Amino acid sequence: MKLGILRERINTGLKKELPAEQRKKLEAWTFALGLCEGQGLEVSNDMLELIIQEINGEITTEDIKKHLDKKYLSR
Repeated sequence: MKLGILRERINTGLKKELPAEQRKKLEAWTFALGLCEGQGLEVSNDMLELIIQEINGEITTEDIKKHLDKKYLSR
């Protein structure tokens, strides 16, 4: 998945005018997703939804960690 597509998918789930804190989070996540893409990794739709929720302040990064732990450590 191309970084531009990821960025577009994140942006479509966010408000047009972002406060500074949300903009900072979006930039950080975009950078992190770019690093993943650079390693040939694809980010799941589930993870993108979590990222959008975190940027919007609906969940925290700790919530993301708990979700991923539950999903992958319970296998």
